Amino acid sequence: AHFRAIGLQGSVFTLKDKEDTLLLNKTIESDVESFEEKSLNPGTTYYFSAGTESGYFNTFHKTSHSFKVVFGSCTSVPSLANTWQYLESHSPDLFLMTGDLFYYDITQNDTSLYS
Repeated sequence: AHFRAIGLQGSVFTLKDKEDTLLLNKTIESDVESFEEKSLNPGTTYYFSAGTESGYFNTFHKTSHSFKVVFGSCTSVPSLANTWQYLESHSPDLFLMTGDLFYYDITQNDTSLYS
């Protein structure tokens, strides 16, 4: 499986199986980073954490098809320089935004402006 971490710089990404065996433990070193884990089995549940976010996913049963999943968190102005172009250039099949989006047109800290 290919993973792309976006906006998680400095966080640690972990991946475990249902027996709590650590399969991947990676420090995210940049705003957009790609990495791979080749030992995933078909039809299996895996548990992940990245920063303060965590969850699980199930791999598909054995098939000849593949797909790209991209995940990210907490978009901010400095990270936008190439982030969206980078995402588009890799044509992901699914993008998961697990954290906050920022609002480019809001210039003051007033929550009523976010609706």
